[in-house]
Amino acid sequence: MGGEPLTVGSFLHSLGLEKYAISFQFEEVDMTALKQMRDNDLKELGIPMGPRKKILLALSPRSKQQV
Repeated sequence: MGGEPLTVGSFLHSLGLEKYAISFQFEEVDMTALKQMRDNDLKELGIPMGPRKKILLALSPRSKQQV
């Protein structure tokens, strides 16, 4: 299991947000693109505030460099 690459679908599933996976699929967002997304990008996909914050928190580095 440790060698499997993380997909957007599995990432969202791990957060309990799998119902939003279709939005990312439609826009062809992969993990590389997702890691570059900011709050406004997620908002443009139609992701509500609560899930946006969960996604951004899960993607943020432990060091909080972007604060």
